Amino acid sequence: KCGSYWEIPDNGMLNVNPSLYKLSTPVDQLDHFLSHDWQTSRWLKYLALLVLFNSRPAAIATFVVSVSVGVVYSVLGLRGGIQLTLFA
Repeated sequence: KCGSYWEIPDNGMLNVNPSLYKLSTPVDQLDHFLSHDWQTSRWLKYLALLVLFNSRPAAIATFVVSVSVGVVYSVLGLRGGIQLTLFA
């Protein structure tokens, strides 16, 4: 279930599962630190993560596809764009 990781827990961090806690290990540094509050909806948190971590790949993919389509149009001598009919 998408967004279920951001549901509000029953007892907060006071009730930590010992078997899960054993899986953690100390680190010297963090690549990313994510802080949050319980007032923001999980969907806004999810959207913020998408923007933060996917903006660059999405922009690069958009650029590559746009240039590729432009090259194809130029090579084939197409004009006026693609006529797309969804419902006939």
